[in-house]
Amino acid sequence: MICSNKFMRTKYGTQLRNFMATKISIKQIIDFGELPVFENASTFPAIFVTQKSKTKKQKFIYAQIKQLSFSSLKDVINQIGNEINHQALQGENWTLAKQEEINILEKMKKKEILLGEYVKKQMFRGILTGFNKAFLIDEKTKKQLISEDLRSAELIKPFVIGDDIRKYYNKPQHQYLIFTRRGININQYPAILKHLSKFKERLKPKPINWKGEKWKGRKSGKYKWYEIQDSVAYWANFEKPKIIWPEIAKESRFTFDNSS
Repeated sequence: MICSNKFMRTKYGTQLRNFMATKISIKQIIDFGELPVFENASTFPAIFVTQKSKTKKQKFIYAQIKQLSFSSLKDVINQIGNEINHQALQGENWTLAKQEEINILEKMKKKEILLGEYVKKQMFRGILTGFNKAFLIDEKTKKQLISEDLRSAELIKPFVIGDDIRKYYNKPQHQYLIFTRRGININQYPAILKHLSKFKERLKPKPINWKGEKWKGRKSGKYKWYEIQDSVAYWANFEKPKIIWPEIAKESRFTFDNSS
C-alpha cells in the first residue's frame, strides 16, 4: 500500500497506528519523507508492506529513503533498512529507530522533562489567514505600506512557513504577514485597508444561510472581511520568546525565536 506517511506521527493517526501494531503483521515500511516522489505534489509518501495476520511481537524492516537517484529500490532497502521490533510501536508515538537509539530515548524520557511538560502544555498552532494572497506580502510591499502610513508597521509581522523552519534556524524569506486580528479598528490603518480592499470579494466570509452559486470568498465565521480568518486568541504569545517547529518533518527541526 502506498499512502501518506503523516499518520505515523500525528495525533489523528493514533487509531490507525494502533490497528497496524496489533491487528496485522508489518513486513516493511519504506518512508520517503518529504522527497518529491510525485512531481509538483507534496504527498509525503511511504510504502507499507503488511500481511493480514495478528502478531504479538512485530518484526519488520524500516527504511528511510534520503534521495531518489537510485536504480534499484530493493538494493537501497537492503543497504539502509533497519530491523525494527514491537518496542518501536509502543506508546502514543512510533519510534522507528535502531534498538540502541530507542534505548537512549527511553533513558532520556526517564531522566529528563518532556517539552510538553516543560511548557505546561502551552503549544499553539500558527496562523491560518484563509487567503494568503491578501495577507502575505514581500519586502517591497511592506516598505510601501509603511511609507504610506507609519502605523502600518504595527500590523506587519515576520512570517515563516513550515518549510522555512530548520534545525536551530529559519531560512530567510523576507515574507511578512498583515496581522489584522479580530477586533482591530481597520480605519486606523488606511494603507492596510487600501491594500486589503483589492481582495475584498475574495475575503468576505460566507453567510451562514448562503444558498446561491459557489461562494467566492472565505468560509463562514464571526470575522470581518479584513480580519484574519481564525480567532488566534493566543496571538500575544507570538510576541514572546518561543520554540517553533513545523508540524510535519522527517528530522528534528526545532528552533528558538525571540523576535516579535
